[in-house]
Amino acid sequence: MYRITFVSDLHASRKCYLKLLNSVNYYKSDVLVVGADITGKFLVPLVKGQDAYTYTYRGTKNIVPEGKLQGTLDALKGDGVYPVVVSEEEFSRLSAYPAEVDRLFLESMKGTLAEWAELAKQRLSDRKMQLIINFGNDDRMELDSFARSIENDSFIFSEDRRLTLGGEYTMISTGYANTTPWNAPRDVSEEDLEKRIDEKVSGISDFEKVIFNFHCPPYDTPLDKAPRLGPDGKPVATGGHMQMVSVGSTAVKEAIRRYQPLLGLHGHIHESRGYTKIGRTVSLNPGSEYHNGVLKLCIITLDGARVKDHIFLDG
Repeated sequence: MYRITFVSDLHASRKCYLKLLNSVNYYKSDVLVVGADITGKFLVPLVKGQDAYTYTYRGTKNIVPEGKLQGTLDALKGDGVYPVVVSEEEFSRLSAYPAEVDRLFLESMKGTLAEWAELAKQRLSDRKMQLIINFGNDDRMELDSFARSIENDSFIFSEDRRLTLGGEYTMISTGYANTTPWNAPRDVSEEDLEKRIDEKVSGISDFEKVIFNFHCPPYDTPLDKAPRLGPDGKPVATGGHMQMVSVGSTAVKEAIRRYQPLLGLHGHIHESRGYTKIGRTVSLNPGSEYHNGVLKLCIITLDGARVKDHIFLDG
């Protein structure tokens, strides 16, 4: 038996990441896999005044006394936000120079990744256990080389690698996705995605024990339903109900049909936690609720060349 704990789309939520590390105390998994979309989406400056700090988050202005600063920083990190403490002069400079904001944003991403790598080493090295991460379409390209530079025996970056799990299973990973309305860093055409997948599997003749760790789910399945967006970019509702459409990848679906791996691990669409089967391949999406600090995970048990069982859990 080989057991995988799989999560995706943590988007820098420290709270969810710590829950994932703590999960090893309760579930007898052999490996932790974090599918993709690791980094956060917001940089929040806390401006230091005479005796307090001011910041705006989710449209609300907040004032924090000195004694509660650390608790506020921890709470923001828990939500997947990158908080930075700045002076009023520094804040004015950031407001005037977008390039400075971008530099600080990237530094914050790298700092959080380095912290996560060290936490994995501290929590997992004695267990001789690995946590495997990958970047998704929302994650910046500059982070790949940095992720490789901070790897340790417990923290592994999987893009462009064939990893052997448990001495038995081969895992192939890609965080690239078909084009989205947000023009994310790793958005590509279906043709490009198909080519990337074919290159990754080149030379493999037996897919009986192969795992596809592909961020984007297969098209027109229970794993890829997202709200329909109107011309203004906002979700469309009819009669009080959100209209849902398939936004997954045809290239991923065709690759699963053609190669028939043992298992497909997917994320990307937070609202579409679920399971589907394409031929012999079991495909899963654990979903994501990182912004509420809820860890959504799936525990999969493999028995030779079959998926023995899987269970979805919330933490």
